[in-house]
Amino acid sequence: RVLLVGIVYIAFFAISVVGVNYLRYVKYSLGPSEVSTNTIKTVEVKTRALFIDRWVGLEGVMSVVSYPKKGWDLWKRAWQEKMNEKKVSLYDEEIGKSEIRDIKMTTQHYITLPGIIAFLYYPGSIWFLMISLAGITLVFVGAEILIHRFIGNPILTALFAQSAAYRLIHFGYAPGQSWKYFAAFAITLALIYGVQKVSFKKN
Repeated sequence: RVLLVGIVYIAFFAISVVGVNYLRYVKYSLGPSEVSTNTIKTVEVKTRALFIDRWVGLEGVMSVVSYPKKGWDLWKRAWQEKMNEKKVSLYDEEIGKSEIRDIKMTTQHYITLPGIIAFLYYPGSIWFLMISLAGITLVFVGAEILIHRFIGNPILTALFAQSAAYRLIHFGYAPGQSWKYFAAFAITLALIYGVQKVSFKKN
């Protein structure tokens, strides 16, 4: 049974990765009428490249560690960054120095995300990084325990954990607006809890 679940998981994972890469390439790089055999080959190349390019967070950590102007001023400016679809991010402009800087933001917005570990190292203090990560871990583990205790739904608890982890892994752009993401999740959980309480009372 475990082997069967593993095979099904791997199959769905492969379908998802290939499918997403195909849709991205066709939608953003080509038009539907331009799809050809070369398109399929390009998707295959891009998919294979994922196993090298998509070590999420590693590139951000390397870039921040080698950045010579780390400090609390950089940390402060990062928190002050606002979402702007016509402008590259602070990280792309100063730290990562990605080729994204040369792209004109018109109909699409491109950004590179450093991740929570790289972001917490902006001040250049390893102690701040370690203490902050420990605090974040305690907060989200505590939140997961509370959700499971009050909602009593392991699937919903897992969804929250996955969403929180996804947000932290892709952290770094306009971080001051992250409260909207977590506030929306908190409100949703509160509504579900309220509906459950009312439903249980009626029954």
